[in-house]
Amino acid sequence: MEVKFHSSFPVIPSNIEMMMLQGMTYKVTLTLPDDLDPGQVKVQAWTSQCDREHPEGHWHEVDLPCLEQDGVNENIYSDENVFTYGTTKVITSDKNFEFTFRWKVSQDIQLNTDWSWSHGYGVNCYSTVLPCRQEDKWTLEPNFDHIVGALYLGNFIAATHAKECGFTHVINTAENLDVVFHNNDVVYHKVNVKDGASNPIEEYKILDAVQWIKKHDKEGNFTALLVFRCT
Repeated sequence: MEVKFHSSFPVIPSNIEMMMLQGMTYKVTLTLPDDLDPGQVKVQAWTSQCDREHPEGHWHEVDLPCLEQDGVNENIYSDENVFTYGTTKVITSDKNFEFTFRWKVSQDIQLNTDWSWSHGYGVNCYSTVLPCRQEDKWTLEPNFDHIVGALYLGNFIAATHAKECGFTHVINTAENLDVVFHNNDVVYHKVNVKDGASNPIEEYKILDAVQWIKKHDKEGNFTALLVFRCT
């Protein structure tokens, strides 16, 4: 009953930058045997991130539920045996950290066998955490401004606190950031756009975003946050 690593977000190995109070999203995609239910696989990020449960930043596990089972998003791969697991945790310190991914099948947990790891020992993603800038209020807390109708433009901290801020939908255009919403609390869509004035936005990506906004606006109960920055 072999489970195979498919991909991860963020990619390992790599170096990334985050900001304190920003949501750190972990996603790992696995290929499962035909006869294995995705709920039978326990998937975790193994991280030294500082969060509410582990403010000291010691190495600890972060459980990653299966997103397809949780109803968060559909399987985007043509192979129906490929499943994505993920979650988002808020960074509570400017202490740098690193992480990797691991998994076990339920019967292996009962037998107390070793974890399977996505990469070899010491091959991790390294994250530099930038402190909040006191002179820039929008980096310290959720911040957003009204654009038109039910559409708002805001920072990524607002996205990770979307439900508390009153948003029913989030469209994220920050290529290097992602977020997971469980239990269908918030409807989420991502359009990858590279940051920087020198990077033109492809027309099809603009069309994708506009069509998504129009579709959900017509359905009603729509208050959307557009995230267009990396912070």
